[in-house]
Amino acid sequence: MVQSQSFQSTSSATLSKERRAQLPPVFPVLVAITADTAASAAVRITHALAQECGAVPTVLHVVQEDIAESPATTGAMGSIPEADLDPAYRTAQLLALEEQVHRTLGALPAWQYDVEVGATVSTIVQRAHELRAELVILGLPQHNFFRRAFVRDTMQGIAENTQSAVLAVRPELTHRPESILVAVDFSITSLRAAHLACQLVAPGGRIILVYVQPDLPPESSADSTRMTADGTSTLESALASLIDELTC
Repeated sequence: MVQSQSFQSTSSATLSKERRAQLPPVFPVLVAITADTAASAAVRITHALAQECGAVPTVLHVVQEDIAESPATTGAMGSIPEADLDPAYRTAQLLALEEQVHRTLGALPAWQYDVEVGATVSTIVQRAHELRAELVILGLPQHNFFRRAFVRDTMQGIAENTQSAVLAVRPELTHRPESILVAVDFSITSLRAAHLACQLVAPGGRIILVYVQPDLPPESSADSTRMTADGTSTLESALASLIDELTC
């Protein structure tokens, strides 16, 4: 069974309960990008969040350890630690990162730009922890199964190891999304996702809440179909109550 309800966002939602996740007026965001077209959407949505929502971005390019190599004295290629990375190479990577942002936006915002060497997931997780980032933003490649699989694995690894929300942005997104679908099971995590969605959606945009009833024995699923005093199911009442919280 699938239950869904949608509502229009408001620009003045007040999120007062402790379980609600409210972004502060100024909040850190980590943007992890690579030198590809998927990065452009991540940069654009970051710019929108910085301009309209108080995001303070740090743009991070992670150089894989097996790519950051230099000739050893024996002539072999070996991985080198970040501290020993050739300053000229680091500078070139940093300039390329800034040029990528400038090319996307037509200007270079006064954000923080970093180049780090390491494994992608662990490096992003550590940086997000250091920044206490509210969001980690990634670009989502288009029409490429292997690239999408890589981003999916990266997202899962980050989400499992950090308290930050993780947002993957599709290439065609140029501004804050006008419609967001949130899957809710009324856990603290799903409620946090619903509240964050309300703050990330464009003004006047639409939030769609979807609840999927798992296949359970009849005696186990009775609570979701139990009727309240006004004749609505407890599930419908819970969804309505959540919408009231999000739009109050």
